[in-house]
Amino acid sequence: MRELVERGIVPDEIISEKVLSGGTMSKLFLLEFRDGAKKVVKYNTPAVTKSEAIFLKNYKTFDLLPRLLYVDPSYKFLMYSFIEGSISNGGIDKGDALKNLAERQINKYKKADSFEGWGWADEPSASWRLFLTNGIEQARERIGDKLPNEDAEWIKNLVKNVLLAESPFLLHGDCGFHNFIFKDGNLAGVIDPPSCLR
Repeated sequence: MRELVERGIVPDEIISEKVLSGGTMSKLFLLEFRDGAKKVVKYNTPAVTKSEAIFLKNYKTFDLLPRLLYVDPSYKFLMYSFIEGSISNGGIDKGDALKNLAERQINKYKKADSFEGWGWADEPSASWRLFLTNGIEQARERIGDKLPNEDAEWIKNLVKNVLLAESPFLLHGDCGFHNFIFKDGNLAGVIDPPSCLR
């Protein structure tokens, strides 16, 4: 962290460092500076870090996303602005939060400029249908017999018959509530697009 200051990546002295809870692969640190600014440094594999940087660069105007401030040239880590709030929704209606997300972010996604496959950016599949089919199989293995067979078959048929986009779009990839930040009862941010869907 001191190296960030010494190299001039951050202009002010770091007065506190705190480890944040993150995903299974990433390591996150909250840095607070003398001027009161807070920034997050996130370490991950280069493929995932690059994917997240691409996503944040492409959607830098989205007000729900953190601002990308720095990317290590070797993609070992990146730094972005800290979004104040809590991941606890405090009784917020999920439907309202998802509607808000759709209006402010999902409906504004754009086609990917370039891509090397479909699905996870760091583990692309040959087709969108193959990506979805593999995801269904993996989910089925995880949940076992909790999902009735007729429901599992309905989902498989849905993927087989769905109209697929001709062009890929750059998506967040994990809009679960664990990646939503709430403040004063409102959706304030969406974090952690470690591997963006295309």
